[in-house]
Amino acid sequence: MTAFFLLALLFLLLWPVIKIGYKIYRAQRQMRKAFEQASQQQQQQQKQEADREKIFDRNVGEYVDFEEIENTDNSSEPHYNPTVKIEPQIEDAEWEDIK
Repeated sequence: MTAFFLLALLFLLLWPVIKIGYKIYRAQRQMRKAFEQASQQQQQQQKQEADREKIFDRNVGEYVDFEEIENTDNSSEPHYNPTVKIEPQIEDAEWEDIK
């Protein structure tokens, strides 16, 4: 009779642990399945993009020649824009390098 009560008590104590373990296992299995499906979809999409033919040949295109223009304005003052309000820089912390 005491063996029955001990088995019943053991079952009552282990049952929640078993349920939690099974829920964790099921969640891991679902996540693994979701990641595998996402990976397969990504591989299929990459294969479709690789199989797609290009519209233009690689040799077709324009080369745009450019030249740099030096600044002819020799003044070192920045241009003032009356619509922009310039605020002073605020420093509230000291910088310290971590070594």
